[in-house]
Amino acid sequence: MRSLTLCVLTAAVLAAGSLRAWELDCYPESIRTDAQGKALDVDRPDRRTAAFFAFDRDKHALQLRCGRGGYASFQLVVSDPKGGEFKVDCASPEGVQVDLFREFYSLNSKDQRWYPDALAPMQPGATLTLPAQDNGIRGQTAQAFWVDVWVPTARRENGRFTLYVWSGHVRQPIDVDVVIEDIVYPEEDAITADHNCYGIGFVGSAHPAVVKKVQGNFGLSDPCFHLIQSYHRIFYEHRGSFHQLGYNHSGGVHPAFAPELEGDGAARRVRNWDAFDRHYGPLLDGSAFSGTRRGPHPIEGMYLPINPEWPARYFQWGSPAYEAEFVNVMAEMEQHFREKGWTRTGLELFFNHKKRYKGFGWDGDETRFPQDDAYFKQYGAWLQKALPADSPVKFRFRQDASWRMRGQADTLAGVVNHWVFAGFVSIYPELPKLVKRRGDLAWTYGGTNSVYGPVAEIAELPYRTWLMGLDGYTRWLSVDGLPRVPLKDYGADTCEVYSGEQFGIDGPIPSIRLKLERNILQDIALLKAAERKAKDETERGEEFRDRAAEIFGLRLADLWKPDSPLKRQQPWEWSNASFAGNTGAGLFDRTTPDGDLIDRVRHFAFDAYASMHVSVKGVVAFKSKAAADPMEGYKPPAPPKETLPEPPKPEQAAFLNELKRIGELCVKEVDAAECQKIVPAKVVPLLFRKDPRDPWADSDNYDVNAEAFDHVKRQLAKIAHDQANYPLDCNLWLVLTREPLLVHACIRQVYGRSLFYKWGDLHGRPEDEQRTLLETGAAAVAARSGDGPSAALTPLKVDGKVIGWIEVCARYDDFARAPLKK
Repeated sequence: MRSLTLCVLTAAVLAAGSLRAWELDCYPESIRTDAQGKALDVDRPDRRTAAFFAFDRDKHALQLRCGRGGYASFQLVVSDPKGGEFKVDCASPEGVQVDLFREFYSLNSKDQRWYPDALAPMQPGATLTLPAQDNGIRGQTAQAFWVDVWVPTARRENGRFTLYVWSGHVRQPIDVDVVIEDIVYPEEDAITADHNCYGIGFVGSAHPAVVKKVQGNFGLSDPCFHLIQSYHRIFYEHRGSFHQLGYNHSGGVHPAFAPELEGDGAARRVRNWDAFDRHYGPLLDGSAFSGTRRGPHPIEGMYLPINPEWPARYFQWGSPAYEAEFVNVMAEMEQHFREKGWTRTGLELFFNHKKRYKGFGWDGDETRFPQDDAYFKQYGAWLQKALPADSPVKFRFRQDASWRMRGQADTLAGVVNHWVFAGFVSIYPELPKLVKRRGDLAWTYGGTNSVYGPVAEIAELPYRTWLMGLDGYTRWLSVDGLPRVPLKDYGADTCEVYSGEQFGIDGPIPSIRLKLERNILQDIALLKAAERKAKDETERGEEFRDRAAEIFGLRLADLWKPDSPLKRQQPWEWSNASFAGNTGAGLFDRTTPDGDLIDRVRHFAFDAYASMHVSVKGVVAFKSKAAADPMEGYKPPAPPKETLPEPPKPEQAAFLNELKRIGELCVKEVDAAECQKIVPAKVVPLLFRKDPRDPWADSDNYDVNAEAFDHVKRQLAKIAHDQANYPLDCNLWLVLTREPLLVHACIRQVYGRSLFYKWGDLHGRPEDEQRTLLETGAAAVAARSGDGPSAALTPLKVDGKVIGWIEVCARYDDFARAPLKK
């Protein structure tokens, strides 16, 4: 008997030792911890408040406050200097739903600390190890977890659940009580939180395992479209939207983003909607969001593929054929959208090109010079001609406006109806109200905060958007680089999601910053509802924004600077350095970003919403389901049908001779003296301007003679169209200076192909083949093996002197598959 008692006591002591080894702690959403479990200084842990989060470490008890139809979040930290295997489990959730995510870390070499950001969804009870083998952190003694608690709209009683951390046969619980307030987060978003990206290439590079499974063209495959829809889905589930631009700066459109066209001039029409409908159909009817807690709704907006090269070809610019192509296809698009019932999404005609990228001779994006407005007016007239006056389809003409936003609001009134203003809209306090009175949308745009800075900085853009009375904002490059973990020195000052592939997820996974942004958007929805109710009853709704601004140490008027000295100059005289100190205050100009500020605004939002007795009539109870697999419903493609053997490919020499022949045609057609007029003499010195305060001074001041540019561009594009059945670009290069010898890609074409152009470069040193041409005055050929393009360089001369050349560029495999034009 005494022996049995001794065994029991020994087991208890061992268990107690295990309990003391594994330490548990909880932190609020806005305080992150490093790989040793220490709170990160940048998040100001000394400012931790208990308004919505109260953790009793001794009792292992946590209390959260949350509204209904929304989320409350916190972080669990498990630490042990010895490490080993352990499990995190969730038991008996009552009235709430719990989502667990394991936090992944990125090394900041400046302070040698690991910062968590990527969140990998995990199943409760999964076996984990410390250190985590897949994060590669030497000396890791702590692992953090993000916990999302979802409260259904219909839930009125308080909820609770228990988190368990298991080590061997020992478990440590944390009891979580969820105090559910009589607050219902509105289903409707107060502002649009848009997340922007360019193209489709990121999908394949971030998910190579999915690409390997696809036979044929991945970019037009159902798995690719399912992945794209999963990116829309993750932003949608976090109260945001996702915008993909489907064309490049030269106007080339990826076939996944546009219907297939055929015919010329008045006969140009849509040939096939298949790829477009497979890509966009589930997004436009909302079925891509089935199974989400927000329910299925169509996307808020999307970029159309319209640009100066689509649906009309730019070589016909200025002719009736160009107008006919544009109007006819736009009319077909309106009819297709109307027949499909896709009438709830804003369809955006948006020009993204800039002169600095050499595709077109006018700025569509961030327009700097007044003469460029004429192009917008022309497209506006054609759009009006194409669309029925009573169309239910929501076409929008969008302009991302910066330098000349105030002037364009007047000159383009009735043309542009969706404005995305740069941050210095603050010098024009009348501007948002002006365009909104006309029924236009007013957004702003900006970047995303770094992983290595205060995580609370994510609040800057959403709160400032609401405080300034704007309708929404765009975060630039929201999937840029789409990082895979582990990471080192990845500041992530654009990207808000990560690739989930290495965790067995065919789609993106969220970041801590995205989660915190979602929770802030919930609070703004409450504030907007209270503000709207106050306006209805007292006509004094703006007081809510006044009081919210005070939390950040500001007056609402501080966000604006109507007396800015910038107004004494013309916008095209400004530089980026001009804005320093001459615009309205930023949200954190007078205080340091921290979670206490977010908590205080949330407290104010709860009180404001409750005090106004906001009606919840019509609030939809969301049907909660487990997150759907982004590949759900995907069927492997059928085996390829038997095909006839391909005909033999022409020789490489024939291909290069063809490029040289077309180059000679170009040189005969264009006037070298006119080419010299494209870049005005006054612009050339600006291209070499170096301003330590403004790294974009050279490119922002880049301008061209639009008449000469358009004429030469159309000539070269027409030759490419007439001479080739395959993708081929005829580009113009000019010699800028002789001492030092610098050359300049002056005109680029629709496919964006060049052997020498480096994206964004205004000028550069000539490469070998270019230098040979300049030294000898004779044509040169630059052949590349493999998949790369090849080019023929044919000199342009004035009075016997080489002033530039035509680069005719294509890929051999495209040439080999296409018959020659007669």
